[in-house]
Amino acid sequence: MKFIIIWSTPPVKIVSRFLSAAAAIVALNAASAAAAPIVIQDQMDSASTYHGADYSAYSSANFADRAAGGKHWGDELYDPGHRFDTTSMTINRNAAAGSITFTLHTMFNGNDEGAKYADLFLDITTPNAPDSYGYAIALGSQTKAVGFYSVGSASTSNDVWGGQGSYVYGGFSQFKTTSADYDPALALAVPVRLDAGTVVGGTSVAVTRSDVGGGFFDVDVVLQGVDLGLFDSFDLLWGTGDCGNDTIWGTTLAGGTTTAPVDAPPALWLMGFGLFAMAGFARRRQRAFAP
Repeated sequence: MKFIIIWSTPPVKIVSRFLSAAAAIVALNAASAAAAPIVIQDQMDSASTYHGADYSAYSSANFADRAAGGKHWGDELYDPGHRFDTTSMTINRNAAAGSITFTLHTMFNGNDEGAKYADLFLDITTPNAPDSYGYAIALGSQTKAVGFYSVGSASTSNDVWGGQGSYVYGGFSQFKTTSADYDPALALAVPVRLDAGTVVGGTSVAVTRSDVGGGFFDVDVVLQGVDLGLFDSFDLLWGTGDCGNDTIWGTTLAGGTTTAPVDAPPALWLMGFGLFAMAGFARRRQRAFAP
């Protein structure tokens, strides 16, 4: 007696279809990993400067006074009625749209005592080092129109506010004492205004601000049409206002970003489970036709 095993769909096709689905799951998982937002928390303090000199008589409740490197440092400079606090930056990549969004979470409303939103500076050459910045995103509050530029020249808060005679401003920045990178001798004159530069061709920038409550605003800076490969490893610095009364700096490194990406193992587990289930299904079909 002969028995004929009949498959409604050939086993090879079933396995092929499953492997295609599994590959799609892995690709989707990888895309999710690439799109996972990166959140950079504020780890910088600013040095209060007044009349072009170190200012040590600062008494604001928002200023944690301490002498370091010959200057007096604190997170948020000026008094409680003038809030420049920036607590985080969130980076979101959208590979499908070819865009990257920087969300700046700040109490600064963009216009206080003559100070305006600072431009956003980026360094893709020497990441993980707060030094030079080859690119900048102009937010449109300073001298350059909204856009993505290669940097020609830039001004610091000392350059912008040094000639003022009645304001406290953040002349320099350094890491907080609680940061692993804290160095009491470090004093960075950070750029806050792009003065000259060349627009990167084919790119566009949109800047929007929304009131998110609790005294905070989210400033969304969307860069479109850029090669996202430029942003595999880079530094990002924002002086909040051109007065530099709060500075936030952070870095993302390829393969080791500041937040953990979505893991691939769940997708591989799904694929393995599916293959196991497929094998069991095939065995059951064979038993159903066995003599």
